[in-house]
Amino acid sequence: MLRVPVASAIAQNWAAIDPAAALEWARAHSDVQGFQGALNGAINGWWSKDPAAAEQYVTVHANDSAGRQMATTLTSYIFSKDPERAKEWVGRLSDLETRRQAQHVLVIQMAVNDPESASEYAATLPPDVREGTLTGAINYWSANNLTAAGEWIKGLSGPPRDEALGAYTYSLARKDPNTAAAWAVTISDPKIRDKSLN
Repeated sequence: MLRVPVASAIAQNWAAIDPAAALEWARAHSDVQGFQGALNGAINGWWSKDPAAAEQYVTVHANDSAGRQMATTLTSYIFSKDPERAKEWVGRLSDLETRRQAQHVLVIQMAVNDPESASEYAATLPPDVREGTLTGAINYWSANNLTAAGEWIKGLSGPPRDEALGAYTYSLARKDPNTAAAWAVTISDPKIRDKSLN
């Protein structure tokens, strides 16, 4: 159990000095139990030394489950250092599923400190990634301040409103099912409306 964080820490610190060697070491041990985090650590350390090169590497390799894991881990790391850069980088990811997962991680991290800004950002995303990220932001916000989330949703329109309201009614139903149903019937999208009402 100790190998997981240790391997990641070794790879991250090593990559800040010699990215190629750290990546080679992490890849050579990728099938060893406990070393799965080493590659992610190496990417994070590489980013500390050469952000553009690390971002490019992950972008090129982010088209399978291992690459998507690297992308979400790097997203989280970049966000901790430079939130605006994280938003820009994630928006450039070409693989749709990778972009969805990375955007979700980004929005949830944003929501921890500022759920309103996270929700506003998620509402502006392209439709192919918006619903999942907006749902995550609203779920987080609703768990912490149901009233504020509801007030914010009142200002939305179109698909973002339906998607946000779908998540909001789910949270609201646990506390006030009648009010949740009253909100749910106002959802325009029949698929989201039916799911919310159910």
